[in-house]
Amino acid sequence: MKWTTSATSASLGTHYYAEQGYTKHTGNCYVMAGTFFELAKALGYNAVQVSGSVPLRVGGYGPHSWVEIDGYVYDPDFQVESGSNGFAIYYGKGGTWRYVKNSYMSA
Repeated sequence: MKWTTSATSASLGTHYYAEQGYTKHTGNCYVMAGTFFELAKALGYNAVQVSGSVPLRVGGYGPHSWVEIDGYVYDPDFQVESGSNGFAIYYGKGGTWRYVKNSYMSA
């Protein structure tokens, strides 16, 4: 999925972001996570989409979204941006982003 600027509001819900991914094939971390979330749910996983933040290269924190399954982070955007594994990583693992969870999003 090609990365593009998009909304970053948890209140829009997971389905909104997944629909953007399915129809436009482009989006930001919220779109990538929403699309991944719906695929994981369809396969029977107990997945939740998380709205939070991660450190920015220029300093401070910026909005971010990822999927959590059984306490592990699944972050398609991390995989795209870093080229490293973004799936089934645990919070605080070295070499990944410092994820700050704000809320779980509704489907």
